[in-house]
Amino acid sequence: MVVNSVSVVVPHYNRPDMVPAAIKSICDQTVKPNEILLIDDCSTPQNRASLNELSSSAKIMSTPRNMGLAGARQFGAEKASSEWVAFLDDDDTWLPDKLERQIRYLESHPNVVALGGGTTVRTPDGHEEYWGEKETYRVNLAHALCFTASLVPALLIRRDVLLNLGGFDDSLRYLEDYEFGIRLLASGNETHFIGEPLFIYNRGGRQQASVQHLKMFESELRILKMHAGLARQEFGSAGPLRLKARCCKKYGERIGGVRGRLLWTWGCTLQAAFGRQLAGVEE
Repeated sequence: MVVNSVSVVVPHYNRPDMVPAAIKSICDQTVKPNEILLIDDCSTPQNRASLNELSSSAKIMSTPRNMGLAGARQFGAEKASSEWVAFLDDDDTWLPDKLERQIRYLESHPNVVALGGGTTVRTPDGHEEYWGEKETYRVNLAHALCFTASLVPALLIRRDVLLNLGGFDDSLRYLEDYEFGIRLLASGNETHFIGEPLFIYNRGGRQQASVQHLKMFESELRILKMHAGLARQEFGSAGPLRLKARCCKKYGERIGGVRGRLLWTWGCTLQAAFGRQLAGVEE
């Protein structure tokens, strides 16, 4: 598939010290995008004014109200003018050949309409660790129900596919990329994952969604309830409960303390009652 044009959407909220590096990583790509949309999600007036320094590199737009990360991404995707759309959070950076690698892959896989990849996680002390599968593969619905089909900063997707699916659910403040991936795969859209890092996820500094484990747990339970029918389709009648058990154990370990131990124990109890096996998914 020939990728004729790409828009990059960068949602932003009150982090003027971080966003210049994100924009620079897009401008420094070995293959340039057609446009960069910097979406300010109702930051303070002082912060909004500081973004004007980036106006030569990005088109700056403001949301009509604070919409959250998912809403700001969706707002940008709707305003984009290109055939394909990509995303980058304002505190992360793309690797220099991120777009080039994805575009080359799409040219040799013409049926693919959405393409993700892994990430290098960097901590404040400089330690780096790869997150993601180490093999390149076609994502299926069973995998999307258990794992995020693509972290948003790695995603390159045809804009019409994104919009036809309704985009990111702005009622979700956490795991909106996980939920979107389920709908993307359930609709039959061919989606692949490149088994190598495409961006750097900067962990630390201001509290990020990834460390708010309890809220993420609550959000994942909500998403699993939304898609219980798909879980039964993929994993049998006990599928929703098996996914819930997996969710409880995962976040029980992350939350820790008394609450975490209780969650983990409940997950083990559910697995003992309804089974652990999830067909077609390797843990």
